[in-house]
Amino acid sequence: MVVGLTMSKTQSQFNDIPDLYYSQRVANLVEQGHLESQGNLLQMRYSEVRRSRTVQP
Repeated sequence: MVVGLTMSKTQSQFNDIPDLYYSQRVANLVEQGHLESQGNLLQMRYSEVRRSRTVQP
């Protein structure tokens, strides 16, 4: 859902960026500790993400 919503909101600016890019970016943010995840990030349908509770904005 995060990837789909982001793609729809940025479609006019970044029409040619594939969903794989966004999913890799989400995985990178999880790795950096900005997001928390549950499930398999390689399969977007079977994973969940949320903002990390430990990182201050």
